[in-house]
Amino acid sequence: LGVGGDPPRGRLAAVAGARLVIDAGDEEKPGATALADFTPAAAWAPVAPQLLAACFEKTPAGASAAASFSQKPWFRLLRRVALAAPRAAAHEVVVACREAKRQRDRTKAEEGDAEDETSLKSGWARGAAATRTLRAELALSGAATRGLLRGAELVVDELHAVAALPDDRWRAALPRGIAGRLRDAQEILRREFQHSLYKACGVSSPPVDRSKLPAERLDELVDVLVFKRRCVAEPHRRAVDKAARDVAKADERERKTKYAEAFEGVALKALEAARRNLGASSQQAAARRWCAGEPADGDAFETFAPALEALAILRGDAADSAGWPAEAVAPRLADPTALATTRGGGGGGG
Repeated sequence: LGVGGDPPRGRLAAVAGARLVIDAGDEEKPGATALADFTPAAAWAPVAPQLLAACFEKTPAGASAAASFSQKPWFRLLRRVALAAPRAAAHEVVVACREAKRQRDRTKAEEGDAEDETSLKSGWARGAAATRTLRAELALSGAATRGLLRGAELVVDELHAVAALPDDRWRAALPRGIAGRLRDAQEILRREFQHSLYKACGVSSPPVDRSKLPAERLDELVDVLVFKRRCVAEPHRRAVDKAARDVAKADERERKTKYAEAFEGVALKALEAARRNLGASSQQAAARRWCAGEPADGDAFETFAPALEALAILRGDAADSAGWPAEAVAPRLADPTALATTRGGGGGGG
């Protein structure tokens, strides 16, 4: 590594040396220190991604300050290589930073602002502090490197937008735990309805005997039921509306494919069903029918089942939305003649 050599042997030496430095971890072993600090940075450029992977293996779980890792041999070597050959590391650093942010955003959406210890120890979040520190040092190293980072960010963001299918965007916009919380809310709603019925007329389930309940008491009971349902459903309705806005914003710059158009038609119907089931419109009439024991006409008053079914469709969790044919999702990849032409078959110009 110190004197240089033919590329194959130099690459093998870099791989072996990187493993030694990474395995040394936080210890200042003489050999690891010599490799990290006194070998030419250019010799390590071929293994820059492997050095970056050490961020996710060696960064202390939950680390938020550079002081906890910036003087470790593996990070010193990674910093030298990145600053000496930014093209070898810029794209991977940007990907790591972007994915760590997406993971943190998903965790916050699902679990609130409280930090989840498990999520901080795993995945992209584990190396987030180290990759952010490295990106900041690259940005400070000069205008050319900052331009390189901006170009990498543009490519990464555009690739993510292109690669994400419509149901992937809904899955990202709707937190994973929203269906579980809605099922819990459904149980709360049922208990509250039972309590209100028992308090008003001494029964815990419909139908209500109207001969024993004056009209004004029935009106009061209906108002109470509608108010309770609105209170329980409103946070989930807002979550669905926010997800719809986020997905619409992401779709504005996308060129529609047949798959996207087909899923959009399904998604719009599911979104309307969720809004109707979680909304406040027509709830007075639905409450009266429920009190009378009449069968639901599609918009169940005492459950959130239509909204749960809609969420499964929007997130792509529903079984009937998993059978998209390959030719609808990626027509060029599924076309055997297109593949044949890319393999070529003789000497035409081109």
